[in-house]
Amino acid sequence: MRMLIFSDSHGVTRYMRQAITIHGRRADAVIHLGDGAADLLSMKTEFPQLAFFAVAGNCDSSVVRDTYDIGFTDDFSFDGVRIYACHGHTCGVKYGIGKLVYDASQKGCAIALYGHTHEPYNRYERTGDGGIYVFNPGSIGMPYEGHPSYGVLEIKDGGILLSHGTI
Repeated sequence: MRMLIFSDSHGVTRYMRQAITIHGRRADAVIHLGDGAADLLSMKTEFPQLAFFAVAGNCDSSVVRDTYDIGFTDDFSFDGVRIYACHGHTCGVKYGIGKLVYDASQKGCAIALYGHTHEPYNRYERTGDGGIYVFNPGSIGMPYEGHPSYGVLEIKDGGILLSHGTI
């Protein structure tokens, strides 16, 4: 199973569309981690073969949250692996990932996905009950440095691989 991960598009959809087109035949799902969640969810009709997930960010209005029925956090299973998703602003990720890791751990998740910082991040954090993969795809629409970036999550035979892509 393969999932594309986006965050912080801020109204710029062309790079998401490019990444989905590139990976489309090999992707099963797409998630947006906020600050442009409506950008991704509006693409459902263009890519009906994909499952779409999203959480809201600090720049996503209450109208967007209500229209698409999304909150600031979500947790779900993807191919049997529990995933915690948030934008990151409610966890204070600009100051550290401790609360994010704690929240994901409390939900029994193996992966914690977040956005908000516009900076790609990929690390395995050891916890008292094992560990959690912590991943930020960077910004697909407004990177602070470099090219627009996104993430790819692959789960196969119980293994987890998280990587970054750029447009």
